[in-house]
Amino acid sequence: MVEKPTERIFKKGVVLKLSPGDKEKLDVARKNLIPKPATAKGLRDDLARGFEKLTIFDNRPRSDFYTVSNANVTQDKPILMDAFTYCENDHLHLDAIFNIKYFVVTMKKRVAYKSLDDLWSAEYRGVVVRNEMKKDNHKHTIVGTFTFPFGCDRHDGNFTVFSNSTHFSYSFAPSFIPSFTTPRYYLSACTSIDFSPHFQVLTWINHHYYEGVQHFTFYLNGRVADWQRLLRPYVEKGLVDVVEYTYPNHRFLFEQNSALNACHRRYRYASRFVLYNDVDEFMLPLNRTWRLVDVVRLYDTSFPQAEAFRVFNTFHSCRNYSYYMWGFKRDIRQICPLRAAKITREGRWKNIVRADRTPLVQVHHVSYGDSVLVDHKKDMVMLHFKMGWNKRPGVAYELNPIVEEGVKYVL
Repeated sequence: MVEKPTERIFKKGVVLKLSPGDKEKLDVARKNLIPKPATAKGLRDDLARGFEKLTIFDNRPRSDFYTVSNANVTQDKPILMDAFTYCENDHLHLDAIFNIKYFVVTMKKRVAYKSLDDLWSAEYRGVVVRNEMKKDNHKHTIVGTFTFPFGCDRHDGNFTVFSNSTHFSYSFAPSFIPSFTTPRYYLSACTSIDFSPHFQVLTWINHHYYEGVQHFTFYLNGRVADWQRLLRPYVEKGLVDVVEYTYPNHRFLFEQNSALNACHRRYRYASRFVLYNDVDEFMLPLNRTWRLVDVVRLYDTSFPQAEAFRVFNTFHSCRNYSYYMWGFKRDIRQICPLRAAKITREGRWKNIVRADRTPLVQVHHVSYGDSVLVDHKKDMVMLHFKMGWNKRPGVAYELNPIVEEGVKYVL
């Protein structure tokens, strides 16, 4: 028996152009914005006490997935990297995330892209349902989301996901996530790491925690034991989750897109917004009385129709910048007190995403969701510490006093 999914409407996905009236309303909202009450001591005390741990991420090794159908050996098919089930509206749902980037380089693109265009289905307990997700228009990932026409009392055993014309098939036992639709946070952050400087990552966590990020998730592409040891204090406090996301034939950045979408599909009810950026990129509100969370609230209330807020990139402006500086600095102004006066207009922006409404995420974009550009002259930029990319002329920048005080302390 094949069940047809409920037809889902996908947006084209555009950058919303602000009319003069929109800009005027945004100016009024800026003037009326009251920063979210907080103190550095209060946030530090909250962290010392710890937070209730999140249950949407598990510690299953990726080998449970990428070895299915022997995909990691031949790489001539999409590689399953994550799968999980959950209950939503009293129906059992399955999500499965496939990486096709290795398939693309192993075979000809047209061969790999046939799997992306194919109809995918899932079978469980004798019932077959079709994929409800639209294809990745950036051609990196296959995201399958399947709704079964029965309740969640049973969710054990094997599920089978298969493609119609390319004849790929995967049988596996996914984890079940309880209380999946329970909201937990207003703002979270997700990224993937492998060989980043250790202390840069700690500084990135501390900076954004005091900026108002309530939870962090790291997808580990390498050095798993090192990262688990380094981040253990934050994991034990319930602030951080780490997900082993390695692949034996790993190539630089080849896991990034599938990791972001795996994270996004898990976070989408737990957190209203998720920040997707890298650990060498720091959000920098331009009004010293605001923190990141205040800028998000400003755009959230001003543009409820938008799925993402796109933040422009600006590079550091110090010729003496070195990765070694992260080992003994805690405040990013001690790393470099200047940022480039000009922004990078194309290609390097990152997004703050309205998680429950955004179908797919990309490194620099969202798919099938509308975006608003965050005003880089009045509201916020993203400061990028990339080696060899210092840009002149530089301008000084300030931090919110809560952030300035908070980052002095590390767990």
